[in-house]
Amino acid sequence: MNYFLEIKNRICIIVSTVIFLIISQLYFYKSTLLFLCLKPHVYVKNSSFYLICTDITEGFLAHWYIIWIISLHFCFFFGITQIYLFIAPGLYRIEKKLFKFYLFLYIIFGVFFFLIFYKIILPFSWNFFYNLCYNNISPKLTIDLFFEIKVNDYLNFYFTLYFICFFLSQLIFLLSIKLNLVYQQSHFKTLKKHRNKIYFILFFLSTLVTPPDVASQIVIGCLLVLLLEIIIFFIIFLNKF
Repeated sequence: MNYFLEIKNRICIIVSTVIFLIISQLYFYKSTLLFLCLKPHVYVKNSSFYLICTDITEGFLAHWYIIWIISLHFCFFFGITQIYLFIAPGLYRIEKKLFKFYLFLYIIFGVFFFLIFYKIILPFSWNFFYNLCYNNISPKLTIDLFFEIKVNDYLNFYFTLYFICFFLSQLIFLLSIKLNLVYQQSHFKTLKKHRNKIYFILFFLSTLVTPPDVASQIVIGCLLVLLLEIIIFFIIFLNKF
């Protein structure tokens, strides 16, 4: 019964923390969060970027859309921490170190892919589709057409790209765990045989998160390959020392 009581208390802690975060912090800074979503396009040279609302409740729903996604992320990471604190008394010291290492690696992957998404993928994707749309609709017609996007449509575009990158970070994290197991069993003999296939898979994944532009696909693919080599180095270092 003590275990069920502790589980219930930790669930209450997670739920109350998320509710407090939504009420006291996220909603108070809702305009700042929306600005951070728009920032990659606001300061672009020769860009008249703006969003429109066609419904009286659209602005309110747009803010809450951002708040709930951030809250779900916080609930996920906070939940992992609570799970670790719950099972930690029954783990060996080496298991605790391994869990902390994978948790640290998971956070590093999340930050790395978010920076790639925010600094590279999002601006490249937006400029690619915007220029394609502008070149198709403007100078050849006798009637001027103007590109305007609703705030909810932009957020759907933003978070669709984000969740693709988030899913890719999960795949790379699982790949790092698999590489660690392979190293412990065969010292990367299997990896040396199939390294070209892994590189091909990484470049294929880069085409899924980038627009159909060769330059951006090559850049993201090279970054994934570099990340893979860094992961291999740290796995060797971890197992030896």
